[in-house]
Amino acid sequence: MSRNQKKIGNKFQEDFFNSVPFNLYCDRYKDAPTKFRAVNNPADFFLNSGYYLLQVECKTSKDTSFPLGNISMEQVWKMLEERCSV
Repeated sequence: MSRNQKKIGNKFQEDFFNSVPFNLYCDRYKDAPTKFRAVNNPADFFLNSGYYLLQVECKTSKDTSFPLGNISMEQVWKMLEERCSV
């Protein structure tokens, strides 16, 4: 991933965070340092309405669509595990 792509992704995440309605709690999963890959977050953000927990994975693309195959099955299972343990 190029440095410019990373900046675009970070800006997209910031815009997402700032767009969340005030009545939802939104927090970001903390990323592990680049050299330390033992932390494997299920998503980028989680939102809590008081009734529901929603996990959000932010992705950017040059194209007009995004293939779901770009999200690994390991990450999908991590999201499901997180949801089922609540």
